[in-house]
Amino acid sequence: MNSNENEQNITNRISYVLEKVIYRRKRLSLTQTDLANKLEITLSAYYKMETGRTRLDVRRLFELSEILKVEVDYFLNEQSTKKTQVKKRDFLLDF
Repeated sequence: MNSNENEQNITNRISYVLEKVIYRRKRLSLTQTDLANKLEITLSAYYKMETGRTRLDVRRLFELSEILKVEVDYFLNEQSTKKTQVKKRDFLLDF
């Protein structure tokens, strides 16, 4: 794998983690403001983190996992996407 492919792979993984954060935040009916307050950062700082303009460090990922009531694996494990999709589908079918 050359460095461009490696960089793209890392960028894709970061985007994947951020998508999971957004999905979970919305699933819990939390706003960006809610999460910013819980993380004790400004809304602007949270927005930049969620959109990938600033880096999401490991400490923040652990804080997010506690606030969003999931294990850190939820954000990192690609298998959890399949589980989320199944749960989402089941959730929609329940109504």
